[in-house]
Amino acid sequence: MGSIRLGIISSAGNIIPNPKIRQFTKYYPEVNIQISDANTFSLINKLNNNPLDLAIVRPPFNMQGLATKQICKDRMVVVANPQYFALPKGKLSLKEISQQPLILYRRFESMFNESFAQNGLRPFYAVKCDDARTAIQWADQGMGVALVPQSIGQVFSDQQLRLVDYSRWDTQTMVVWRKDQPVKPIVDKFIQAL
Repeated sequence: MGSIRLGIISSAGNIIPNPKIRQFTKYYPEVNIQISDANTFSLINKLNNNPLDLAIVRPPFNMQGLATKQICKDRMVVVANPQYFALPKGKLSLKEISQQPLILYRRFESMFNESFAQNGLRPFYAVKCDDARTAIQWADQGMGVALVPQSIGQVFSDQQLRLVDYSRWDTQTMVVWRKDQPVKPIVDKFIQAL
């Protein structure tokens, strides 16, 4: 039946696979899905160099030459181990967040820095890393509190999650593919399932 070469970011969390993709694989049981895990920029590079049919990524990135479809919006959350950090109940403000030792997933560093600076806040980044799963792991071990998209926080942490009360930090997940190449029919059906 064919194959789908799919790139997925680590922070896709519980966005994929999902019930629609499970239904897709039941309907097309002979389709082979080959997954490449990487960050958004690596996946865009692979897509442009042709080893991928499509990729699930998070903006911002250079969208030139790419077709896009939004999959979902994702809220930013704080992940903290309550054994080490007692966070206030409910959504957390930027001020409350800035008073914690933060574990930074570098993907969002410029966005966080800009927001804190605009609000006159100077956070302390206790740890910086390149993968949301690593940020969560360090938060789970009490090394600080992690700022990650909710979808991955829900999958990889058993600790308390608190929504960030700052809509500018909301992020989205998109599927992208090259505009200049024909999309295989099975890939098109997969995109529709997303």
